[in-house]
Amino acid sequence: MSVSQDRSMVPGSSPFAGSTSVALDDPVPADSGIAMVEPQYCRNPPHHIEQQVRRALLAEEDLHFSRLVVRRVADGVCLEGTLYLDPGRDSVDVDRLARQVAGVDLVINHLLVHSCH
Repeated sequence: MSVSQDRSMVPGSSPFAGSTSVALDDPVPADSGIAMVEPQYCRNPPHHIEQQVRRALLAEEDLHFSRLVVRRVADGVCLEGTLYLDPGRDSVDVDRLARQVAGVDLVINHLLVHSCH
């Protein structure tokens, strides 16, 4: 049975009656259940947590970043970049510093750490 035959069987009816229509050029069909949330209704504005983590890390006087990228991941952040420590300082708990920011429970640390000479 072809589509044209279905249409001719009942005037004004669709061969797809009872099914959900989807536009081929619509990336998100209207009935997908996905909703866009206006920023003013979000608890935090976009990138707020990343900015807070970045500020907290850059505020540490003995940490020197040549590059610092903070990306949001589920339940936390991912840190990337290069960190230089002051002479005499062997390590730093960057993860703990990042976790002090509200909303950060997980820290994925991909920082390269070097000692300043």
